[in-house]
Amino acid sequence: MPTPAPPAREGKHRRHTRIGWPVRIPPIPQQKGTHMTLQTLVLALVAAATPPQVTKIINLISTITTWLLAGGGALAALMFAYGAIVYMSASGNPRQIERAKSAMFNAVIGLALVLSATGVAALIKSTMAG
Repeated sequence: MPTPAPPAREGKHRRHTRIGWPVRIPPIPQQKGTHMTLQTLVLALVAAATPPQVTKIINLISTITTWLLAGGGALAALMFAYGAIVYMSASGNPRQIERAKSAMFNAVIGLALVLSATGVAALIKSTMAG
């Protein structure tokens, strides 16, 4: 059973223990009247993370991208097959042919989005890994 965390200390650094061990989050430099951007927040969290935490985050990103690629690829293949079946069974009906072309085009666009999201996740992983 883990020991209870000591109360938060006042001063330069705050102490957070939600992830299992104390983590020191350095103060985020901010000019007066500006809002914190996502980039400064991510940089502060990565700077405060210890190697076991970074490894857990990288493994989580890897798992999510694997599932995203598998699910998105399978869905795109099914939608493309559906479009091909509708195209073959259209019997010259222009409305059915257009519907089939639209389904196949949307499947290709969806697959491109899944692949680009996987690339972005790989970029984030490589940045966090050092």
